[in-house]
Amino acid sequence: MIPCILTSGDWIAICSIATVVILAFLGLLGKIIFKWGALDKGISGIEDSINKGISNLDKKFDKLDDKFDRYVIQPLVSGKSPSTLTDLGRKIFNRPKIQEFVKDNIEEIFLKMGETKYISAYQAQEKLFEVVATYKTGRYQINLENEAFETGQHIDILMKVIAIGIRDQVFFKLGLKVEDIDNSAPLKPKTPL
Repeated sequence: MIPCILTSGDWIAICSIATVVILAFLGLLGKIIFKWGALDKGISGIEDSINKGISNLDKKFDKLDDKFDRYVIQPLVSGKSPSTLTDLGRKIFNRPKIQEFVKDNIEEIFLKMGETKYISAYQAQEKLFEVVATYKTGRYQINLENEAFETGQHIDILMKVIAIGIRDQVFFKLGLKVEDIDNSAPLKPKTPL
């Protein structure tokens, strides 16, 4: 059905983008093989070089993903640490269907957090993000996806907004202080992408 809708210009654009991606990948692969001198090492050397290159590529994608998330969530969450919701973030968090989700699940989230291992407030916040993200599938999936669509947000960003919105309440029940997040946050080295 979709191929019938696309014009020849659309196909040309899609093929051009695909060609650039394939050429970039092949160039990267060639660079990895050359850089690591795998041609002199035989097949096992090529496999080692490819594995190292893929590992480095994964790390770069993770860094890029983290930077992209921070850029996308910026209008919803304050830049200062510990993060708090901005006016727009609170507006999204206070939507009736999201508040219904919070009301229905806050106790379960608290229980899951009680079962989770963490040694600092920073780790507890990261675990809270993970716990809340698990709710994007299951019985609330359609409602949360609809809320994400209606607010113009990606579902993962919406789940972070919800987690930050309930964080203070969850931390209070766990006996943690939000202010301690900064005291226990790992230092991130400043490395170029």
